Amino acid sequence: MFKQEIFDFNGFDAVRLSDDSQNSIEVLPEKGGLLLSLKLKGKEKLDGVKTLEELNQNPWGKSILLYPFPNRMKAGKFSFEGKEFQFPINDESTGNALHGFGAKQKMKIDKISLSDTVATLELSFNYQGQYEYFPWKFNFGISYSISSNAALEVKFKVKNIDTQKMPFGMGWHPYFNIGKDGSCSKLTLPKVSKIEVDENLIPNGERLTLTDFEAPKCIGEYKFDTGFELSPEETLSRVKLSNTDEAPLYYWQESGTQQFRYLQVFIPPQRESIAFEPMTCNIDAFNNKNGLWTLQPGESKSLTCGVQLSEKK
Repeated sequence: MFKQEIFDFNGFDAVRLSDDSQNSIEVLPEKGGLLLSLKLKGKEKLDGVKTLEELNQNPWGKSILLYPFPNRMKAGKFSFEGKEFQFPINDESTGNALHGFGAKQKMKIDKISLSDTVATLELSFNYQGQYEYFPWKFNFGISYSISSNAALEVKFKVKNIDTQKMPFGMGWHPYFNIGKDGSCSKLTLPKVSKIEVDENLIPNGERLTLTDFEAPKCIGEYKFDTGFELSPEETLSRVKLSNTDEAPLYYWQESGTQQFRYLQVFIPPQRESIAFEPMTCNIDAFNNKNGLWTLQPGESKSLTCGVQLSEKK
């Protein structure tokens, strides 16, 4: 049976959902719905925020929700319906805007559901168009469902509540532990096209087929800060991460043209974790339009990704 707890995390109320089989999640609603911890069968799988300093700075964007755009926007600029907009530049090294503003928003707990086999936390945020660089109103929702079969399912929802159509993209930025010697971990990727980028990490229009990790392969010293476009024929794309001393971890995302069509893979400099980042659209999609949604007034979208210890069928 699952249970819920409210506990203090550096001065903020966090929610823990857990069962007797040591499956649990910890979430911080007040800080963008941040996932702090994911334990499957007692093993911590997430490289999450742990300290107040990390919470305030979070330089690697651990577990943040990405909206109204994921990844980078070139120089923070875009145009829509004949008007020009300028996001703040928050990636000084490249001069770009990074990951939208969802990570900064306080989310509301809508519902917590508990049963013998699954627990779900539902959160939402109503955006009222207060930033001049994104004047459209929308409702964003996230639900985290942890189950007794050692699986996490994350469902994203967005609804345009404005009177005008709006551009939109979203994603997530979780990091998964690969240990002190991550080079021993084996990675398996689905069929992908690698998105080539310029010196400021903005797509240059080229694609390369990457087959290196179609079969399990040691990560070694491979440097990932790489965007991938998934095969449009696949409706479910899977990633497998194998460590020598633990059961493999399977990450999956709904893919296809109207789902999480893109995947970013990133290993930070300390090389103790790896990020699998689902994205509905490409890097700089507000400009290149690759996968960018245009939501009509009243239109909704929802899609799902997840992590588990058995392969998603």
